[in-house]
Amino acid sequence: MDSANKIIKYFEILEYKKIKITLNDGTILFSNLEEFEDVYCFPKKGEWGNVSLDSYGRGLIWSTRFEVHIDQIIDSSYSIQKENNAS
Repeated sequence: MDSANKIIKYFEILEYKKIKITLNDGTILFSNLEEFEDVYCFPKKGEWGNVSLDSYGRGLIWSTRFEVHIDQIIDSSYSIQKENNAS
């Protein structure tokens, strides 16, 4: 999936290590970020919900300073859908 002009419109924490993002083109991705858990600043279970969208809409940043870029989220996706009302 090419992410050249895609930005994250919405995101949702599903459970520990799993997120859901909706891109500006209506694509919905469900991703499991467990492959990054060996990164030093990967959030612990209690810190998982303390996350925000970066200022460009191209990644997520946790309070622990762990960051994941849109390309990494796409590569870690286990399900991809389209919004019903995507325009």
